[in-house]
Amino acid sequence: MALAKTTNPKTMGPVGCANCPPPFGTRECHCRGCLQHFSTEGNFDRHRQKGKCLDPAKVGLLLKQRRANARVWVLPDERI
Repeated sequence: MALAKTTNPKTMGPVGCANCPPPFGTRECHCRGCLQHFSTEGNFDRHRQKGKCLDPAKVGLLLKQRRANARVWVLPDERI
């Protein structure tokens, strides 16, 4: 399974977080600051402002179950 590779230093790189499940696919991002998974880099960026993590629900994202051990933040009309 490929990990998300982005230019954003707060998203998961090749190493990732030891206590978090890996992203599902190549578009997902993981925040090392708040340990949340996001369906796209754009959704990840939406929850970060001025270098701080915001509550994803307060910026319009919904938490959906991806698989048994992982949930991911998505836009309301986004299919996963």
